[in-house]
Amino acid sequence: MNSDVFTEGTAPGALTNEYEIKILICYLLKNVTVPLSAYQMNEVFQEYSIVNYFEFSSALSDLHATGHVVVSTAEDGSEVYTITELGRKTADTLESSLPRSVRDKAVSGALALLAQERLHRENTASIEQTEDGYLVTCTVSDVGSNLMELKLFVPDKLQAQAVKRHFTEHPQSVYARILSLLTRAAEE
Repeated sequence: MNSDVFTEGTAPGALTNEYEIKILICYLLKNVTVPLSAYQMNEVFQEYSIVNYFEFSSALSDLHATGHVVVSTAEDGSEVYTITELGRKTADTLESSLPRSVRDKAVSGALALLAQERLHRENTASIEQTEDGYLVTCTVSDVGSNLMELKLFVPDKLQAQAVKRHFTEHPQSVYARILSLLTRAAEE
């Protein structure tokens, strides 16, 4: 197919046709099975340099106007897109016209992004200044319950920020190591 879209910021093999971009959006929403915001979809497309931002925005707007996707409001107040039956049929019929590598990157990227967002939602760290330093509270949650809440005193803000950053980047690892240390100590 001939290129009829802006390709700035895309990698070789990226989608270069407005219809391909629309099919990819339908395919993504069909296969991820949860509503996605425009921001989330764009993050995936830009991360893998699959689609130019402006072309993505235009295609998403067109899909909404033609009834392939609908917009609703998520619990957090953000606008999210859900595929309609028309969009699902479009994806089913035309998905094979897209390169498999592009389809796979889009879906795996979206699933990874959703997992990362869930991780950050469920595992938090906060910093509170005290008289003589800082208190960092690290929390690991799952299904609405706190699995662990750790309060750690550090003498300065720089250390507090480092603790917060390291915890939020690897909360499962921190939790697993603490659990391992505490249960091993109980067995000895």
